Amino acid sequence: MRADIYINPEFSSLTHLVERLPDNFDNIGDIIHSGRNQIRIVEASGEKLVIKYFKKITLFNKFIYGNVRKSKAKRSFENSATLLKNGIGTPKPVAYIDTFSHLLLKKSFYVCLYTDYTDIKNLLDLPLSEAENGIRAFARLSGKMHHAGIFHGDYNTSNVLFKIIDGNYDFCLIDNNRMKFKRFTLKSGAKNFKRMRLSVEQTAIIGSEYARMYGYSERLFVIKMLLYRSLFVFRENFKVKIKKMFHKILKK
Repeated sequence: MRADIYINPEFSSLTHLVERLPDNFDNIGDIIHSGRNQIRIVEASGEKLVIKYFKKITLFNKFIYGNVRKSKAKRSFENSATLLKNGIGTPKPVAYIDTFSHLLLKKSFYVCLYTDYTDIKNLLDLPLSEAENGIRAFARLSGKMHHAGIFHGDYNTSNVLFKIIDGNYDFCLIDNNRMKFKRFTLKSGAKNFKRMRLSVEQTAIIGSEYARMYGYSERLFVIKMLLYRSLFVFRENFKVKIKKMFHKILKK
């Protein structure tokens, strides 16, 4: 069995833990999420770690990740490093490990430092008068990221965390395996918000703050955000209806 292992030199003391993950993952730490992926929190060598096991991978993707594309674990590590280089918050990447059997990816793990930041949903659920400063800070983070040519492929309210430090809002991005690096356009910036569950009022605040940073039309940018969000929701709902229709046909 072949293994691709990379450990951030800063965390060389964790080498033994990382190398044993494929065989020892089920016996360490505490599970905080179990589904398509499994996530555990582990404390070792004075560090609190989050270990993500990309558990359910289709046979097709096992072949693709084994021969054509980088694995989700490797992309998570590299994309997180890129975010940090550009001054965008994310848990510090510690390591990734991929094991292969013949031409197929067998097991894949990503390790990063634990963060105590909380879900941005907790900010968005506050009355607008209390949340506005934080929402505007989030808009500025988004603008900074997009204008650096970085676009999170799953930019939703579950993948953005925040914390108030000395009266200022600080943000942290997670689930970074899906990311695109490309030239910024007004369209690409507005479109990247399409997965965000935002009220019209929240969208207006984000869009106006974002546009003001770079001298764009505030009204035009907000309209674009609302349009791409509406198209995304329509497509997702349509997919659900099609799936339900096929399930009914197959049951007959």
